[in-house]
Amino acid sequence: MKDQIMLSKQQKNTLIKDLLKSGVMLRIQVTGFSMEPFLSNGDVVKIQKVRPDRLLPGDLVFFVNQQGSLILHRLIKKKKTENGAIRLQTKGDALVCCDELFRPDHLIGKVCMIEKKDSARQINLESLQIRIISYLFALFQRFKINILFFMKPGLQVMR
Repeated sequence: MKDQIMLSKQQKNTLIKDLLKSGVMLRIQVTGFSMEPFLSNGDVVKIQKVRPDRLLPGDLVFFVNQQGSLILHRLIKKKKTENGAIRLQTKGDALVCCDELFRPDHLIGKVCMIEKKDSARQINLESLQIRIISYLFALFQRFKINILFFMKPGLQVMR
């Protein structure tokens, strides 16, 4: 039996941050369904360190939420607060609501490659074609949020 090391959430987060800061690219298996259909449970993503000012809407970002959990969602937009601080807005593609805004120092990294579990296919998220598709996903998510926000109970949608 192999020796195992048990780490707390905070220790795991710190270890991942430190590895990325050192220039290592990490491969992490996706769990959950919040990014369907773009990412599936079991896909493997390659994550690299990125400066927050280099992020664009549509990028898949890896961050620590307020509960200390690691989250991988799509960047929808960057917001400036009243005092000029930057906050990042993310959302899972399959989710209705956005995540809570977070400070750039909670950012762990950015997904640069996806290895699909059902095939040997790899998707380079840095290619121009995929960057455009990712940006369109982000625009669609913002549009979807606006539609849901403005719909009121009892409102009939024409078909």
